[in-house]
Parts: sequence; structure tokens; C-alpha cells
Amino acid sequence: FTGVITFKNADDIRHVVKMVPLERLLLETDGPFMAPIPYRGKVAHPGHIPYVAAKIAEVKGTDIETVYEACRRNTQRVYGI
Repeated sequence: FTGVITFKNADDIRHVVKMVPLERLLLETDGPFMAPIPYRGKVAHPGHIPYVAAKIAEVKGTDIETVYEACRRNTQRVYGI
């Protein structure tokens, strides 16, 4: 998911986040105009990942470390690293 999940009007996307298991999530900032709040309107970059991860943790009712660990494993699995 991108920084869009931090936007006020992204309830539908947050609902999807809630439904998708952590074992299926990845974090990304490649959408150049999808920077999270408070950087909306600026170019997205990897330094924004903590904002996306924090929102996912909030939506899922878990801590950010759990999100990071799950997404790290998912990235390793997807890319074979």
C-alpha cells in the first residue's frame, strides 16, 4: 500500500487494508504523487514508509514492528531474497 491510506478520504482503502492478511501486504512509495500525510502533494520516497506502516498498524490494531516484520518476510518471499 502507498501513502494514500493516510488520506482523510481513503476509508475504502483502509477497509481493504483491514481485510487483507499481513502475510499479503507490501509497503511501497513508488507512486511519485502518493506521498502520505503530512507530505501529500510532494514526491514520495522510501523515507515515507514509516507513515504507511504506522497507518497499517493502526488500522489492523497491531504495532508497527509487527507490520515491518511481516512486510520484510513478504518482500523476501516475493523477490526470492
